[in-house]
Amino acid sequence: MQLSREVLVECVHNWGSNSVVEALLDPACMIFSLPNILGFIGFYENRRCAVVFGDPVCAPFDREKLTEAFHAFCESRKKNVVYLVASQGFAYWMHERQQSALIPFGEELFLDPQNDPREASGKRGISLRGKLRHAEKEGLLVNEYQGRTPELEHKIQEVAKQWIHHRTGPQVYVSRVHLFTERFGKRWFYVLQGDKILAGLVLNQIQGTKGWALDRIMTIPKSPQGTSEFLVISVLEKIAQEGCGFLTFGAINNANLGKVTGFGSFTSWMIHHFYKLSLKFFNLEEKRRFWEKFQPQSTPVFLIFKKPRLGFHELKGLMHALNVSIKD
Repeated sequence: MQLSREVLVECVHNWGSNSVVEALLDPACMIFSLPNILGFIGFYENRRCAVVFGDPVCAPFDREKLTEAFHAFCESRKKNVVYLVASQGFAYWMHERQQSALIPFGEELFLDPQNDPREASGKRGISLRGKLRHAEKEGLLVNEYQGRTPELEHKIQEVAKQWIHHRTGPQVYVSRVHLFTERFGKRWFYVLQGDKILAGLVLNQIQGTKGWALDRIMTIPKSPQGTSEFLVISVLEKIAQEGCGFLTFGAINNANLGKVTGFGSFTSWMIHHFYKLSLKFFNLEEKRRFWEKFQPQSTPVFLIFKKPRLGFHELKGLMHALNVSIKD
C-alpha cells in the first residue's frame, strides 16, 4: 500500500509517537506499509540496520501485524532493527514477544497546560518567574502566525536559519527543520521585540492525547534573557484558554541510564560508560535543566534492539538517525 502524503500526515497526527512527529514527517524518512493496514513504520536504513522512529504508526489492533511484517522485511535483507524513542508499552511488548534488548535512555516530558508553571514554589519556580520578568521588561510580545503571508513566513524562516547557523559544537537531533513543508495539524508562534522577530516554535497536533507536541525553540543570537521561557509560557497560556490538557516537550536523556536488559554484562558496561561520555560531549544536561523549570511530568522512552547486537552498523545507523554532527 503506497500511502499518499495526505494520508501519511493524518496517520502521524492520529497515532504518531509524540517525540518523533517531525522525524516521521521529514521527507528523508523511509516508509514501510501494508496494503490492508492504515498506518506505516517510519525508518532510516543503512547496509545492515534499520532505525525506526518511535512506535509503529497505526491503530493499536494493527500494531502486531505491521511490526512482524516489517521485521520479516528487514530479516530478508539481513538487517537488524533498532527502535529510537520507543514507548514503554511497546518496549516491554518487544522484549516479551521478540526477546529484544532494551535501553531506557530517557524520558518524554509533558504537562497539563491547565497547571500554570509560574505558580510553582522552590528554586525552579523562582528562576522561571525571574526570566519572565526580564523578558517583559524588554517589551517582548508573542503572536501566532495563522495565515499564508509570504513576507512573515520568510522572516520566521530567517530566524530558523540564524539559529541553525549559530549553533556550535556537537549536535544531535531527530529531525531537520521544515517549518512550512506541512501545514495540516500545525501551529506557528513567534516572538516580537518592536518589529523584529527574535524566536519561533512549531506545535504539532496529536489526536491520541488530544493535545500538542512542541517542536524545537529557535532563537536568534543575542536575544534578551528569558526569550525562550516567555515564548513557552505564552503558548501554554494560549492553549490552556482553549481547554487543552496536554503538551509534550519531547524526549530528553536521563541524567543516569536505567537498567539495560538483553545484552551481555560487558556490552551493558560499555553502554553505561559510553552514555556518560555522551551526556558530557553533547551537553545534554543543559536541555533537561531548561525544561525542568516548567515542572513537567515524564514517562520512560527506550532504545530497542530487535536482535541484542550493538555493533558498527547499529551505531552508524543511530548516529545518522540522530543527525550527529560537530559544528565549528
